[in-house]
Amino acid sequence: MASSISSAHSATGVKETCDLLPQELSKISKKPVAVHECGFKQVGNTKGLYVVADPYEGEKYVQYMVQKGSEQVLLFTATAKSQDFGAMKSEFDKMMKSFELM
Repeated sequence: MASSISSAHSATGVKETCDLLPQELSKISKKPVAVHECGFKQVGNTKGLYVVADPYEGEKYVQYMVQKGSEQVLLFTATAKSQDFGAMKSEFDKMMKSFELM
């Protein structure tokens, strides 16, 4: 996934990554995964790939993937039951705004 993040910095790269993500996540989890949001988003002092998906029935997650180096990706994930997801996502997004890549 590291190469996907670094190559996805262009508008075309972001679209290609996001278009392939549901299929790739479904293949890994061996069940259909819906991706609700996907794109690059400001993460504190850097940008990262931002994904909202529902890999498990009744649950959703929000995930930030930040490229730290050529071979390093930082992955931050928060998961909640679908009915509690909005509040959790809002809190997690606020927390990620304070992220600082060193």
